[in-house]
Amino acid sequence: MREWTVLSLRPHGQHAVAHCASKLRGMKFLACSSMKIEAIENDAKLKTALTCNYIIVTSPAAARFAGQSAVFSAPLTSHWFALGEGTASVLRKLGVSKISIPENGSDSESLLAMAALQNCQGHTIGLITAPSGRGLIEPALIQRGALVQVVFMYQRKIIPITPEQIEAMHNLQAPFAILCSSHDVFNSFWQQLNAELKEKMQSGLWVVSSARLQTLLQQTGVLNTTISASPQPDAMLEHLVHVQTQHLR
Repeated sequence: MREWTVLSLRPHGQHAVAHCASKLRGMKFLACSSMKIEAIENDAKLKTALTCNYIIVTSPAAARFAGQSAVFSAPLTSHWFALGEGTASVLRKLGVSKISIPENGSDSESLLAMAALQNCQGHTIGLITAPSGRGLIEPALIQRGALVQVVFMYQRKIIPITPEQIEAMHNLQAPFAILCSSHDVFNSFWQQLNAELKEKMQSGLWVVSSARLQTLLQQTGVLNTTISASPQPDAMLEHLVHVQTQHLR
């Protein structure tokens, strides 16, 4: 894999894991952020959410920002749900022990398919998340009879790709892979590229985190894709290595 370059599209300040994991595998690395995340101070709603029977956390960032709040605690009587192993890992570091994650997938549909969330009649559910997401979880749980307390812990903001990053992408040599784990990240990245750079990016191998995201890329003309079982950078790189090993065989 030493000939490969990895292009990480994670939000600003979140490339360290992908960088280290790429270097450990002998790959070159390029970071490019088209988004950043900012904390939202929401202590009053968070305090209420932490009293709920069930508490759902939708991302590692949501878990981190909640954990930084002065009102955060890990109530022993609550059943926690994390959208993926990355989120669960952050929660464990914050002292949360009773955590369930979807067995198949790490998206809203996978979470809502969990057996424990099928009959929510009368349950109080704290939903620790961010605005501008797909918004599927809250209405589905309300329809199942739950009382949902939504807490926004951070927001995503588009930032301009720097001229240096644009130049570096123009100079990319094959083979290269692009790690992309969300619709928001892809859209904010893609809309900032000119036609020439879009054509070049279409020639790379895109490692994405879900079939739904793969479909979005295909609709924009990005056809060379492969789906990782997890959106975590290390898992996406492990998947890339696996795919290439199988291809060489």
